[in-house]
Amino acid sequence: NQMIEWASSDDDKLFKLSQIQLDKISISSKSRAITKSSELTKKARDIKVKTGLRVNSPGLFIGRGGANLRCLEERTGTFMYYKDGGSWFVYYENESSLAAVKRAMDN
Repeated sequence: NQMIEWASSDDDKLFKLSQIQLDKISISSKSRAITKSSELTKKARDIKVKTGLRVNSPGLFIGRGGANLRCLEERTGTFMYYKDGGSWFVYYENESSLAAVKRAMDN
């Protein structure tokens, strides 16, 4: 996380971090990573973020090894990030996706 904090302070550093990460993976993985990055970049233009969300039962919400969280992200087309102190950031494209995540957080 320290490297991410360093990279997020400057665009050039972010690109350097990206290159460092790509240099550490195999050629086949690199191709998939570049394709995924391109898809996410296109998506990022229209994405919104909701901050400060709380989860009633974090263990159940996240699931073993993050399985429930990944499933929810895939189903809703969202990306969720946990911030120290119990606050969640949810990146979403439409209100129905955000509503589905909020329902899951309330359970």
